[in-house]
Amino acid sequence: MRIIGFNAEKQKGADKKTEKRDSWEDMAAKAALDKKQQEMQKDLIARQDRKVIAAFLLADGNGHINKDALGEQDVDIADDVRAAAIDMMARGQITDEQKREVVMALPDIFHAVTSEADVNAVLTNEQDVQILTDIVPDKGSSLDALKELVKKCPTPAEFEDLAEGYLASLDEEKMNQVLPQISRFEAAVYGKRYEYHQRIKSLEKEAFKRGEQIEKERSKEWAPGSNGMMQFSREQIRHRSFEGMADESCEDALFVDTKKQLYGIFDGSSAGNKSGRRAAYTAREALSHFNDQYVFNDCGSLAACMGVANDMMRGDSETGQATGAIAKVVEIDNHKPFLAYSAVGDAHIYIVDRNGKTREITKADGASMGGSRQTELRPQLDQVVLNKGDCVVMCTKSIASKQLSTERLGQIVYNSHGPEDATENLMSEAITRGVDDDCTVTVFVPKSNNF
Repeated sequence: MRIIGFNAEKQKGADKKTEKRDSWEDMAAKAALDKKQQEMQKDLIARQDRKVIAAFLLADGNGHINKDALGEQDVDIADDVRAAAIDMMARGQITDEQKREVVMALPDIFHAVTSEADVNAVLTNEQDVQILTDIVPDKGSSLDALKELVKKCPTPAEFEDLAEGYLASLDEEKMNQVLPQISRFEAAVYGKRYEYHQRIKSLEKEAFKRGEQIEKERSKEWAPGSNGMMQFSREQIRHRSFEGMADESCEDALFVDTKKQLYGIFDGSSAGNKSGRRAAYTAREALSHFNDQYVFNDCGSLAACMGVANDMMRGDSETGQATGAIAKVVEIDNHKPFLAYSAVGDAHIYIVDRNGKTREITKADGASMGGSRQTELRPQLDQVVLNKGDCVVMCTKSIASKQLSTERLGQIVYNSHGPEDATENLMSEAITRGVDDDCTVTVFVPKSNNF
């Protein structure tokens, strides 16, 4: 009879080796899985990136995106085509409305949220529920609050604007705690819309860098060799703007908010130690502040902004004087849009119709902002109805004063291939005529009209 011995210590050591080997295998399998998931996520992002670009590039004649490009089927985008799309974004030829269309074309998670149980599936922890309660208070149930949220903010971009106000109400420590929770909440609530919103933001970052390159190229292109001062402004065919300055001594300032269709040009003048550049930028700062705080809907509110800029200049001993004009396109349902405007001094606003007929709606009056306190500022103000095909030209005196008649200005705009081309041509004309001062010109078309 053979007796087989059993060594418990040896067996225990063997078990540990087996356990360690299994642990390594598990770790290797997990690493392989993580890598595969990362590759899948990277591939998903790339596919979404291509679909967003295709949706933009295949926009119809009215600028509406091609929603078919956002379907399940992948699309092929060559590198040079992608670069062209980034270039379009940098030049402002892809509008905020088109970006919103992309997000709105995607599935809406809220269609599936019909009960508190569905809400709990979306908001997976107490922190999510607390954020919802803080952002949309006094709505009773989480379901009602969620419905109110999507009604108010159907896209992540609109939610981020709302969340920004909420975060601003917190102290710094609390805000740092809540910030990552807000991002997770946004991803959970908006689903695919959030994913595609992130793709658009990523493309915007690339476009911003490309825009800086374009600005440098254009600054070099338009910097005059002798007089050294120029500001070159463009209003793109899809209601976007580009502003570049070739010299820090430029005394012109430009304000453009294409989303609200609000535009301003300001021309400063120096005297002694009083800075004209400072005056022009003070006017722009006043308009920017008003734009953030109030709704411009008539010429009176624009004139009030001029008055505030005037007081700001008079209250600063180092600030010179400035002339300028502000224009706002006001859209009312079932009515023709109208242009509300206010002007001081020799800033110019023209309207060119689709047949090339041109009229100037401002008048040089010798006034200026920032002048003597003994002189009452009385800005020009009025509003004019815009017809289909009209475009608006705003410029400082340097463009209009060099023997450039209203008729000639209209011819240049009429024979151009869009607002950007018209702006270039007007600037070229001014240079040819020997302009010796800062120049600012912007050409735009109301959103309801075609150039």
